[in-house]
Amino acid sequence: SLKMILTARAVLHVERHISYNIVVNGFHQSCVQYINQRWRQKRGLTANPNTFGPLTNLPDYTFKDGKPTPLGIRQKARLDKQRDYAVCKNYQISRRSRFCC
Repeated sequence: SLKMILTARAVLHVERHISYNIVVNGFHQSCVQYINQRWRQKRGLTANPNTFGPLTNLPDYTFKDGKPTPLGIRQKARLDKQRDYAVCKNYQISRRSRFCC
């Protein structure tokens, strides 16, 4: 019971500070990061801002003569994953339409 009292005091002491840590699923996060994730979630945005957007979807550079730039490794992997998903969905839809008619 002595450990519980000391732990409770430590928690109350930590909660009085402005920048205290929050434990989510066993990982410590700063208060600012936790609030930012809640803000993004309320607006329907992804939890990670680097998963979608112009910095991840557009090429890193362009040629002046208009020649297409080669895909980056991660960009190619993302396109392959999206292509596989589309093919799978297309197959599922076409299979359903055969059984419906």
